[in-house]
Amino acid sequence: MKSYLLLICVFTLILLNHTGFGQSQKLKEPFPSYAQIKPQKADIFDYASPNGTVIMVEKKVINLFDYPKGTVTYILNGKTTTDVNYVKQVLSGKGKDIESVSVGKPDQMGKRVIEVKYNLP
Repeated sequence: MKSYLLLICVFTLILLNHTGFGQSQKLKEPFPSYAQIKPQKADIFDYASPNGTVIMVEKKVINLFDYPKGTVTYILNGKTTTDVNYVKQVLSGKGKDIESVSVGKPDQMGKRVIEVKYNLP
């Protein structure tokens, strides 16, 4: 009789242990779907032209206006100026095709020359 009681107690503990520590509800999807983990459309650049050629586009950002006032001489298509606002106005216009930018090393006085060659639209 004691063995049956012991067997019933052990069986009851096993059942209670499983329900106490097991999952109460089964999850529908244990792993995220592709739609949840895929990158945004702005992050994917996947383009192939119909004729099979590849077009490489480079974008480089150079801030030419962080230098202290009076330490830079700008040469825009051969015209020399030290006015930062004028240079910003000329280069910020839409449609400018900048061919080259050359930033010179500072001289002994701490001044440098920045040369920009560009095409007008």
